[in-house]
Amino acid sequence: MNTKLHINLKQGIVEAEGTESFVREVFERFNDNIGVQLRFPAGDGQSEHDVAEKKPKPKKANNRKPSRSGSDDLKVDKHLDLSGAGGATPLKDYYEKIDPKSNFDRNVVFVSYLKDQMAIEEVTIEHVWTCYAFLNLKLPGNMKQSLYDTSSHKGGSRLIAESLQAIDVSVPGRNWLREQQLGTD
Repeated sequence: MNTKLHINLKQGIVEAEGTESFVREVFERFNDNIGVQLRFPAGDGQSEHDVAEKKPKPKKANNRKPSRSGSDDLKVDKHLDLSGAGGATPLKDYYEKIDPKSNFDRNVVFVSYLKDQMAIEEVTIEHVWTCYAFLNLKLPGNMKQSLYDTSSHKGGSRLIAESLQAIDVSVPGRNWLREQQLGTD
């Protein structure tokens, strides 16, 4: 015997047809994800209007999923001295000389600075994050994606960022930096 369920909730419409257990499973999944508590209709010919029973959705325990933003779990590297005290050009001076206009540009400038001025062999996402924080710049909402985009065609392929634990500046990125540095002299 087939069971059919139709819920409208002002044209949100959920329809299911099949065995009663299948329809009940679809109904329960739907019911768990809405702010209105519904009762599964008995087979007594109730209309869809009889189904809705407005009850507040019970609050669940805070089972917050880990952020997918790629930035919430990043920490500033407190051992990274970007002030120039170690003999390197201060990050602020290097940054201002190039004057990057976008996060793509900033990512390239920071990786270049860390590799070339600070002599860091394996630049990580935390290093780049620390540069943003050090200069009090607005932090990217999704740092991982920002670096991946800078290394993709979308970002002009200016970085090599396959693992985010060994980021480097690509040839197009080096060429862009050279153009920026020549334009500011």
